[in-house]
Amino acid sequence: MSNTKKLRIAIIGGGIGGLTCAVALRDCPNIELTLYEQAAQITEIGAGITVWPRTWMFLKSMGLEEDLLTILPEGYSDEPKLAFEFRMSDRKDGFTFHKIYAKGGALCFHRQEIQKTLLKHVPEHCRIHLSHRLSRCEESEDCVKMYFENGLEETCDILIGADGIKSVTRELFQNNGIFYTGSQVFRGLIPKDDFAKSYPTHKALDGPIQYLDEGKPVDGPTIRSATTEEALHEFSGWEVEVGQLLGSIEKPSRWVIRDLRPMKTYVSRRIALVGDSCHNMTPHLGAGAGQAMEDGYVLGRLFSTAGPEKWERILQAYNHRFDLHTRPYRVAQTSAQMAGSGTYSRLPNDAANSETRQLLNGEPVVHSSTHGGQITVHPNGHSYTYTYGPKGLAGLALNRYALLCAVFASIGGLSFGYDQGVDFMTRWPISPLEEGFMTAVLELGALVGALCAGIFADNYSRRFSMFISCIIFCIGSTLQCGARSLLHLFIGRAIGGVGVGALSTLSPLYMAEISPPEVRGSLMALEQFAIVLGVVLGFWLGYFTRDIPGSASWRIPLGVQIIPAVILILGCTFLPASPRLLVLQGRYDEAIASLAQLRLRSLAEAQEDPLIQIEFLEMRVEAAMIHRRFGTAENSKSALSAEWIAWKRLFGKNYRDRTMVGILIAFFQQWSGINALLYYGPILVRNIGLSGGNVTLLVSGGIGIVQFLAVLPVIAYIDKWGRRPLLRGGSIAMTCSHFSISILIILFASDWTAHSTAAWIGVGFVYTFTAAYGMSFGPVAWVLPSEVFPLSMRSKGVALSTASVWVNNFLIGLITPVTLEWSAAGTFMMFAVASFLAYIWVTYNVPETANVSLEEIDEMFKSSAGREESILKAQIEEDLGLRALIVRLARDEVRD
Repeated sequence: MSNTKKLRIAIIGGGIGGLTCAVALRDCPNIELTLYEQAAQITEIGAGITVWPRTWMFLKSMGLEEDLLTILPEGYSDEPKLAFEFRMSDRKDGFTFHKIYAKGGALCFHRQEIQKTLLKHVPEHCRIHLSHRLSRCEESEDCVKMYFENGLEETCDILIGADGIKSVTRELFQNNGIFYTGSQVFRGLIPKDDFAKSYPTHKALDGPIQYLDEGKPVDGPTIRSATTEEALHEFSGWEVEVGQLLGSIEKPSRWVIRDLRPMKTYVSRRIALVGDSCHNMTPHLGAGAGQAMEDGYVLGRLFSTAGPEKWERILQAYNHRFDLHTRPYRVAQTSAQMAGSGTYSRLPNDAANSETRQLLNGEPVVHSSTHGGQITVHPNGHSYTYTYGPKGLAGLALNRYALLCAVFASIGGLSFGYDQGVDFMTRWPISPLEEGFMTAVLELGALVGALCAGIFADNYSRRFSMFISCIIFCIGSTLQCGARSLLHLFIGRAIGGVGVGALSTLSPLYMAEISPPEVRGSLMALEQFAIVLGVVLGFWLGYFTRDIPGSASWRIPLGVQIIPAVILILGCTFLPASPRLLVLQGRYDEAIASLAQLRLRSLAEAQEDPLIQIEFLEMRVEAAMIHRRFGTAENSKSALSAEWIAWKRLFGKNYRDRTMVGILIAFFQQWSGINALLYYGPILVRNIGLSGGNVTLLVSGGIGIVQFLAVLPVIAYIDKWGRRPLLRGGSIAMTCSHFSISILIILFASDWTAHSTAAWIGVGFVYTFTAAYGMSFGPVAWVLPSEVFPLSMRSKGVALSTASVWVNNFLIGLITPVTLEWSAAGTFMMFAVASFLAYIWVTYNVPETANVSLEEIDEMFKSSAGREESILKAQIEEDLGLRALIVRLARDEVRD
């Protein structure tokens, strides 16, 4: 645009957001600014607003500090002070469970006073038109045309919609509009002086405070008058202070809480939305007015800084602020979640979600988050990130010792996969029932090993338990390799199964506990990688030894599996102890020494390194939660009785639904038919029409390779794609594949030689099933159980899920050869039905756990266990000095 033509900017709405935008635009050159307000005068409904440090920073940068300080009732000081207090109040003995301190505290202004101050600073060149209610607007390539109810028609180049939750401007975005959240509030004014005389020690006089409970959805009219008696009745049973507040309200009213459907964009070509017009926020979050002022400030400053000629890029930059990972998006989403749930206690109660809470208004409360390999602190509205180290390959190279330890530990998974992949039963003259038992006896032993592994690991150590498991596995493998009879082979398989089952529990447990935060995901992926690699190696070694004369053709593959077990035995002699277990046992000096070794630091360096100290304290917090939550009740009982109580708790009301998710995800994983393919691949391939030893073996060997390739992208993107979409999509693909194979067998099994194309199509469906499994139930069934249980029950919940894997694996191995002999088509149809039932079960019973907090999982399962643990965790962090250490770290950064 030419320098002589001014950019015409129109603001619809003279509320907090619209006025802030006008003030922020006062230094923007070469614009014509007009503000339209529907009321006859600019006034604001409401008593007060809370200004957090982040919003205060914006107001100061616009030069409003001096005027605002004159209307601040309590004055201002830079000293940190209590900004917000959260109390659990739905009981007579209410208690404070969280406090927020901020530089200067949370500043409370009378809404009309702050609006008058903004109006005073609106630039003189801004024309203000009152009594102009927008009825509709039209956007074209050249301008925006506005139609007002008073008959006026105007045009502008840029339209800024600041017209609130009932925004007319927003209608152009084809949003579904506002909706009732199911929540209501009592509103009213309390004369402060009278209240202070009546209740001089009331906590509400010291600053903003929230009295909370679980909340419940209600129904009723939009706005209506209410009585004090009605409010007191609704909150009967709450602590005394709540009744004192409600009893002091003058002329109470009852309002519904409305919200907006999430919008994909807040900017059209020439139109931008600010404040409640695009992301309504409940007043209970204390963020609505502040967010509106931030929106207006940012949009105005973008124009003033970049210049109006770059208006297209400015609007794009403004819209980018509402990307999924930005603070404004989290403010809006959290507010919507709180309103829609009927509860305002979820966010403050959830210590695990405290980063989101702090980011809402730039609060200076310091919080650490070591997930993903970094500690992030947010002092005074600014963010400082301390990273343990780089992620990915660079992180693995930097943590080469931890990588080496994890590689050795993953050999347990390799042994697990190898035993599934090696094929030797075709070289024994046994019946289908004996063949099924030959496979199933290993699973039975593995079930015993998996259940015993957790007990040994907790009472001794992870390393020693892995060492013993490898010894047991070697004994079983030796018996199998040297077997002279079918009975010897059965015994060897059972003993080897105990070792395999124990390693399937111990290896991932140890790897998780030694991994540095920044590469924990990569190191944990080694376990799944090793399992599938073992399957592939086992199969192809059996393939290349199939033509060796005599018993060597099966003794060699069975004997080779001893090699990785021996390597792990040797590795256990130098593997460091699990620092997490040492902390759980109260051996803190040894835990620090182990952490130092794993992080390639000397002991002296580890004791001075704040990042290692924070990691160590987080381990202590985790251990203290377990001891405090369950230690007192169980210390007075025998070890056997305490263990029984702990397992029994999994089936109590707080954990029953979670336990069923852990058990059934393993059930459907096995009954999808994957291990039937791994164990009896050659037989299954022959049943879909392919014959000839080499062709049959090569095709069935491809099953492992396809699964190996399918797992790789899931390891990288499972958190982005989510659990439910993978499980549901995989279920449908597996159902269709099994059903198609069954139909092919029914149609062409009588004469496969005449229908070779159909046989190869059947192979294609086998590979399709394998890929679908590798991208769904294969990896997700190992991830989901660790997410649905709160910390204190996670180890036992995961152990029970693992036991379910082996029980169902046992059943599959036992019956598959029998069902194949009875009906190959019926076998695949059985797996198709199981996969379809898995789809139904996932759809109605499995929650999405990706990036979900403990408290939100509680809501999914209608339980309070995780919320209670979140409160307990926050208290323990305070007691052990973890938060104090992070505060010091943040202050050092600010000082530097």
